[in-house]
Amino acid sequence: MSVRQKTLLVIASVLLAIRYVVVPLVDWQANTRDELVVTTQRLERARDLMENRAAVESSLRQMDKSVAALQGRFPTKADADSARLDFQREINDVLVSKGLTARVFDWIVETQVEGTNLYSLRARLSISGSMRALANAGAAVESRIPHAEIRELRFNSSTPVTLGADPAGDGSFVIDMTYLRAVAK
Repeated sequence: MSVRQKTLLVIASVLLAIRYVVVPLVDWQANTRDELVVTTQRLERARDLMENRAAVESSLRQMDKSVAALQGRFPTKADADSARLDFQREINDVLVSKGLTARVFDWIVETQVEGTNLYSLRARLSISGSMRALANAGAAVESRIPHAEIRELRFNSSTPVTLGADPAGDGSFVIDMTYLRAVAK
């Protein structure tokens, strides 16, 4: 073997060693360093949480109270049909207490807040009674039924309105009723 061939063989051996030993070793070190950085960041976050444990627990308790208070505003119903019946009964009770008559009660749509068990039912009501009672009915529904929200309110007087008189009329409401659907265990 000539000196040139020996030199080429040494160069080839060095290149192979770099390709199959040094490069993988450098890649492994880079990956290990990246993993170490991520692990260190996690450790820092965990340390910060442990140092602020009392504040985090207090915030968590406060959030739980807030969620419970919000959920307490909405009744829990087994399904949409029982919710419709209960809500229709509640609304009718308020209307009757105001001397009004529900002539038509149509459920329009049911929607769900994505990712939750919170549902909303929308109803359209046609009611009749005195104009003063019609005007007070919306506020009465919202004050007595906290999970109800009037979306639309319209009045039509069947007789000319005169000063001091309380003529009969018709009205229509669009009401949203929100509830929590019971989760099967």
